[in-house]
Amino acid sequence: MTCKKIIIFFVFLSVLTVSGYYGFKFFSRSFYPDKAYHCLVNGDLLAASESLQNLPSHRLSSPLPLYLGYLELAQEHFDQASYYFNQLLPLPLEDPSVLVQSQLALALCAYQMQQEEQFLELFQKAKQTPFSHPAMPFFEALNYYLQGYYSEATTSWTTYISLQNSSQCDWLIAILNRFYPSCWVQVHLAHCLIEQGDIKIARQLLEKEQHLIDNPEHPTQQLASLFLGLCYLKEANSFPLAERTSYYQLAHFYFRKTAQLNPYADEKQRVIRHLNQELSGLLGSSLSIFNQSWCLALLHLLQDWQETSILNNLADMLAQQIVFESPKDQQKLLTTLREEFQGSLFYHTFCDSLVINIEQAVYRDCLPSFCTLWNTISEFHSLSEAQIHHLAEKVYEHMLKTIYWDETDLSNTQHLADIYLTLLPHNNDLLAFALIQQAFQLWRHIGQEEKSIYLMDFVLTFSHHRHELEQQIEIFLKDLFVKAEANNLLPRLVFIHEALSHFQINMNQAAFMNHEKIANHLADAAYLYKARNYLASQTHAAWVLKLDPDNVCAQRLMGLSSFQLGQHQQAIEFLRQLPYPDLYVQQALAFAHAYAKEKQKEHIAQKNDLENLNEGE
Repeated sequence: MTCKKIIIFFVFLSVLTVSGYYGFKFFSRSFYPDKAYHCLVNGDLLAASESLQNLPSHRLSSPLPLYLGYLELAQEHFDQASYYFNQLLPLPLEDPSVLVQSQLALALCAYQMQQEEQFLELFQKAKQTPFSHPAMPFFEALNYYLQGYYSEATTSWTTYISLQNSSQCDWLIAILNRFYPSCWVQVHLAHCLIEQGDIKIARQLLEKEQHLIDNPEHPTQQLASLFLGLCYLKEANSFPLAERTSYYQLAHFYFRKTAQLNPYADEKQRVIRHLNQELSGLLGSSLSIFNQSWCLALLHLLQDWQETSILNNLADMLAQQIVFESPKDQQKLLTTLREEFQGSLFYHTFCDSLVINIEQAVYRDCLPSFCTLWNTISEFHSLSEAQIHHLAEKVYEHMLKTIYWDETDLSNTQHLADIYLTLLPHNNDLLAFALIQQAFQLWRHIGQEEKSIYLMDFVLTFSHHRHELEQQIEIFLKDLFVKAEANNLLPRLVFIHEALSHFQINMNQAAFMNHEKIANHLADAAYLYKARNYLASQTHAAWVLKLDPDNVCAQRLMGLSSFQLGQHQQAIEFLRQLPYPDLYVQQALAFAHAYAKEKQKEHIAQKNDLENLNEGE
């Protein structure tokens, strides 16, 4: 019995010895990392590093590179930290938490180095591991936040806050608390609430955090101000435009307190996008808003923030709209621009864009008040010679194209010529001689003769060399007449004769009163009438009357042709002038009176009674 007790005693002693050994070993393995952890939490990174260096690697609960990586990360040595964490990824680890910690830590390094795409990729890899980690909700929230999924980010950050308070001795949590303390999380949570429309709750949260942060220069304090400004900017939209002034002023007040936000450039850009959207919508609805003090203040703020691209877009928008404002509103807006922004890049961009938009408006023929607008612009901005000549060149090119599709009175062409002369008044003579050549070119196109005469008239009104141009016109029309007469082009001869008469140009009388030619034209008119080609007969008779207005034979043929063409009133005017009307003329005149009377009663004649009547019957 005594022997049995002795054996049991030694067995118990052995078990106790082994348990004590492994218990001491376990205690020693966890003691030194805990000491390093507490040094890390207290900010004594040197002591934490020394604690790890004095500890044999076989006595650590996790691989040494993990702790070394955390220490490098805490010192913001991100490349060196990534080196340590990457050492752990290809190893077959007994503890899967080491793998997920390494991947999350690498994602954190990427985010700190502003490599958002790499952060998202690394986070997705960490999320696919089967092991979870208390820091995972933070990374989920940051992932959603970067992608603009604010509702999901709100849920994840709320979860992280609750886990953060219960987490003990976790190195990754300690690192996150170092970089992103509770105030940072709360402020970003407030931003998510703002984006979801919970303005009141978000504002209360931001004001609370601002109160807890005593230092007004603290970056998170400024970030809270930035989001408070966003609160008032978004809240303004729930009120009519006339009641928004105080909200915009408060937004500007808080925005002004965030001049230096380098650590939070991404958050600032999100708010700036809201500000750009707000200003674009307001300026797009009415340019009168531009003269509001709060609008000018917000534009100056964007200048201070050096948001060049947004200011350029707003300058382009103003330039597009001012073109179509009334001269009074144009003057007011340009005055404000000069007083507030002259010399700035915003003002320079606006003026350049204005020239481009004027050019486009000219091309669309929707700028009736160009001269007034241009005179206004010239008062406030000195455009370069290159800009002026470029615009004038475009106007000139458009003017030459416009001539051919313009109305006969050339109203659009004249408007473009006025614009050109406003831009380059010293090019008066060049424009005049160029347009005269265009007027001559119009005679090459059938149906453009009357337009050519209008264009010649217009050029003579502004040219400084009227006498010289009149000589060119006379030479051109006389030469045209000779060629048309030689080719027996009677319709052209009528137009040329009208042009000669219009400009009071005297041809050689023999060219007009050639009795042989008149007799030939009369014979042709009579032949064509008998052949029932009444329109051609009328043309020949009309030309004879141009040359010899008192020619009775031409009057007779003109009257009869007009009757056959249904031009009864014109037929009456010519036939009743005949001193000795024959029976045929008398019948035609009687029918013409009857038809004219029927037409006055809105009746239409059904049959021409002279259709089968031959002269002499």
